[in-house]
Amino acid sequence: MMLRENLFTSILDQPIGWTASNASDEMKQASIDHIAVNFNKALQQYITTTMWSKQMLQWKDAFHHSGTGSTKLRAREMQLIYKRTIPEPYEFHSNSSTVLDIYKILKTSIEKSGGKMQD
Repeated sequence: MMLRENLFTSILDQPIGWTASNASDEMKQASIDHIAVNFNKALQQYITTTMWSKQMLQWKDAFHHSGTGSTKLRAREMQLIYKRTIPEPYEFHSNSSTVLDIYKILKTSIEKSGGKMQD
């Protein structure tokens, strides 16, 4: 949720401009809503396939530990899984593969809705 909210706040809620300069506020909001629907669907698909399915083996390995010291080991492995797959809000300007993938998803969603995103 935090990831989506950060993207919405920084990009979708405050577009740089509109190609139809005479568009009403209602038309602008309808455009943003359409982009948001496309983005939500694509982001959900990405999370399901990339951040969930592909990480399943790592999650299983992390929870497989047992015995003395396993809690700390499991916690450390879980933190590594999160760090590798979910960017922190301050990392949105980085070149991590996850951030670049999400940028592409957002750009595609905007273009599917008839908009343009500056590179």
